[in-house]
Amino acid sequence: MVGRLFKLALVLVGLFALPLLLIRAQPYDDSDLRVLLNPPPDCPNPCFMGIRPGTTNIWDALDVLHHHEWVARVGQYDFEQSKNLDGTITIELNWEWSGAQPALIDSSRRGSAWILDDIVVSIEVATFLRLGDVRLGMGAPQQEQLYAIQNARGSQYSHYTWYPQGSLQMIASHPCPVGELNRMQVMVQWTAKPLQLPGAGSERRVCG
Repeated sequence: MVGRLFKLALVLVGLFALPLLLIRAQPYDDSDLRVLLNPPPDCPNPCFMGIRPGTTNIWDALDVLHHHEWVARVGQYDFEQSKNLDGTITIELNWEWSGAQPALIDSSRRGSAWILDDIVVSIEVATFLRLGDVRLGMGAPQQEQLYAIQNARGSQYSHYTWYPQGSLQMIASHPCPVGELNRMQVMVQWTAKPLQLPGAGSERRVCG
């Protein structure tokens, strides 16, 4: 009797464990990730929607945005309000998504291109990508850094990761305390070089 119960228990354990093993055996599907992050063949990295930070000027960027199927409307900008103290001009171009963009893009938040003296220096896009998905699809980043700021809403930290193979910076931000980083959604930034930040130290120091 005891032997039969033991065999029955083994069968039940196997039935419960089999679906879990099958799920783990499935290869990670990074097709949506590649659609979002991989540039077209004729546009070397860094590149997004045919715009290349460090190379594309503001007029060519505007032409791309006004004609791209992913873009519904380009926001207004003001040259006169964009002058810096050192004489340079910084402009943020914003656009709204049309609905034809990749599924991983968060269409509730506008895309942005930052312009410095007529040249695009970075592009920022909010996504539904989680940091763990990025690690699975792209491997370990070359650089990682935590950075905290204080504002009226309290302490907030940002986790920066840098992938030189795509000139991609992933930014995950959240109020303190530091939580499970791999579950955090990321802002994807296409840029010629990573943002230089002061050393932040340990997680405890960041949100201490």
